[in-house]
Amino acid sequence: MRTYSMVIAGAVVVLISGLTSSASAEHSSAGAPTCQGETATIVVEHGDGSTSGTDERDVIVVRPRWQGPEAKVHAGKGDDVICGFGDLHGGPGEDSFANSSDSCVHGGLGDDRSFGGRGQNCMDGGRGADVMHGDAGGDVFSGGLGDDVFYGGPGRDQILERGPRDIRIDLARGVANGRGHDRLYSVRDAGVGPGRNVVVGTAGANLISALGDGDNRFYARGGRDRVFGGSATDRIFTGPGRDFVKSGGGADVVSAGRGDDLLNGGRGADRGDGGPGDDRCVRIEQPRHCEA
Repeated sequence: MRTYSMVIAGAVVVLISGLTSSASAEHSSAGAPTCQGETATIVVEHGDGSTSGTDERDVIVVRPRWQGPEAKVHAGKGDDVICGFGDLHGGPGEDSFANSSDSCVHGGLGDDRSFGGRGQNCMDGGRGADVMHGDAGGDVFSGGLGDDVFYGGPGRDQILERGPRDIRIDLARGVANGRGHDRLYSVRDAGVGPGRNVVVGTAGANLISALGDGDNRFYARGGRDRVFGGSATDRIFTGPGRDFVKSGGGADVVSAGRGDDLLNGGRGADRGDGGPGDDRCVRIEQPRHCEA
């Protein structure tokens, strides 16, 4: 279903926690469904399969249903308004999405807006300069070719950049530069694909993951961090806190800060320095300052 998924180890898919949210489709006094204050021109039952919009401005509502396949919507041309559950695709226009729990939004060529609901949502900006808002669940944001703005919510939100270009993400400063120049607000976790990538964490707990064969540099800083290397050669540095590091397939270098850390090597010839604290090094070929 999803083009993007959370990379938290052991994550459990969040069940749909409600049929509506503050940004979901509502019903007017006459009973007709509305989306962001406008009466629907197209109504889709969740489970109807694939639905396409028109070349004009559409107001599309996808109603929830507990059984059947997920709805897939392609809004098409026009500045469309889309509410509901499912796999929601914009088009060349400037589209506005209000998606409920556990949905995926794919912006198009225009400058789109998206408001996530409860649960885990994925939001891909597309080519325009997009603005996307998360909610209470753990949302996954993916920037496109434009300069996007991502607002995380109360949950653990993640910026995911899988493109082939070199990516630099600074979670502390709230910036991500690669295919575009994106701004991040309340986004704590990051995942990157192939390329020579750099990710800088915050003073709090971060999840940083390599999802490809790029040569990465990860700086987790403080907090109780979890860092996962990729299949190439990575350099991973953590700060104060009780951290977990799992390197990948390359000859990696791991340097931990103050705290009781766990460094777990991969298939390559890895070097690991536990630093101050009671540290454990597993499958590290060249360990230093490791008490176990």
